[in-house]
Amino acid sequence: MGGAGEAQQHDGSHLVTIEEEAEMGFRVPTGTEITLEFGEDFPALQGAYIKARSKPLREINAMDDMTLDALITYLVEQVIIEWDFEDEHGRPLGVTVESVQSMEAWVPFAIRGAWYRAALTPPGPLSERSSNGVQSGAGSTPSPGSR
Repeated sequence: MGGAGEAQQHDGSHLVTIEEEAEMGFRVPTGTEITLEFGEDFPALQGAYIKARSKPLREINAMDDMTLDALITYLVEQVIIEWDFEDEHGRPLGVTVESVQSMEAWVPFAIRGAWYRAALTPPGPLSERSSNGVQSGAGSTPSPGSR
């Protein structure tokens, strides 16, 4: 047999070495879906429903340098999954650049602000344990009161 973390298996024609991962840590969440909430800072949007994707920090930081057109395109193509916005006749507005451009100017900035807050708030639980059930070898950080 092989060393620790290895197993050998005969596949009929030759011996195959299978390496198993001895210890796995936590999986970093990716592609988290978030629901945007509008607080007292945008009372006109309270109750609106917008489902969006969380994005890597480098993309969030890049938003600061985007033009308004680039921001709208980014929100529509990369961030917003769905919303419940309607036009003045009660017809659903599709998640399109044209729809956003038809809104009052403050609305896309309100969406960006709500998305920014939600994207920087960790979902719970933070991650899933590895499939083998073994904790990572890294030590845990003690809480401030336990020192």
